[in-house]
Amino acid sequence: MQDSSIVGLKHIAQTFISLADAVSHDEADWSAMRALTTPDFQLHTPGEDGPVDFDGFIRMSHPIMEGFPGLHHEVEFQVAEGDKVVNRIILHGVHAGTFRGVAPTHREVRMAIINIMRIRDGKIVEFWRLSDITGLMEQISGKGSV
Repeated sequence: MQDSSIVGLKHIAQTFISLADAVSHDEADWSAMRALTTPDFQLHTPGEDGPVDFDGFIRMSHPIMEGFPGLHHEVEFQVAEGDKVVNRIILHGVHAGTFRGVAPTHREVRMAIINIMRIRDGKIVEFWRLSDITGLMEQISGKGSV
C-alpha cells in the first residue's frame, strides 16, 4: 500500500501531463501548467546549454505541439520516491504540421519519453526529460514504424 504523500506526488505529475494534452487540444492554456510549477522551475533536457525556466519549457514544447496537434501522452507507469516521480510515457500523435523542417506526412507516430519531476510543496520545481526524437524522426521520414 502506498502512503498518501506518494499518491499525492503521482497525482501532481499526472495532472501536469494531462494538462499538456489539454493545451495540445486547445482545451487549456499554459497558465494551468505554470500554476503547477514553482517560480524557480527548471527543465533539464539534452540539447540545451543548461536548465531552462518555464518560458523555455513552453518554447521547447511549441514545435512538437505544432507538428503533432492533438497529441496524447499515455503514462505507462509511474514510480515515486522521496520528492521525485518518474514517468514512462508514450506520446501518440499524427504528423499534421511541419516538424523540424519536415512537411506533414499524416503518419501516426509514437515517441517514448522518460521524465522525472521533483516536487516541493505540491509544485514541480525541477523536471528532467529524455525523448526519443531520433525514433520520431525515423517514423515521419518513413524509415521507422509505430
